[in-house]
Amino acid sequence: MMASRGTPLVAVEAGNARFKTNGLGGKAVSLVGASGTRYYYAHLSAWEGSSRTVSRGEVIGYVGATGNTSVNHLHFEVRPGGGRTVNPYPYVAAVC
Repeated sequence: MMASRGTPLVAVEAGNARFKTNGLGGKAVSLVGASGTRYYYAHLSAWEGSSRTVSRGEVIGYVGATGNTSVNHLHFEVRPGGGRTVNPYPYVAAVC
């Protein structure tokens, strides 16, 4: 999802957020929601705080271009039950 650098990113569901860095996604957040759905936010410019339990709508990071990209954007994945990825639009629309 294209966005300006520094745009705040929020947890789409309450759960456990882990902040980590990897070669492809750069600064990333892996969020396991209370429902068991897994969310992955990548290419962040910065995290808000550190790994912790978060509430829905809580700021967890900011859009950036870290990892394997040169364009500011959010790579966002949704995996219900930890399974296959699905269209993230309904999840994002629910908190915007």
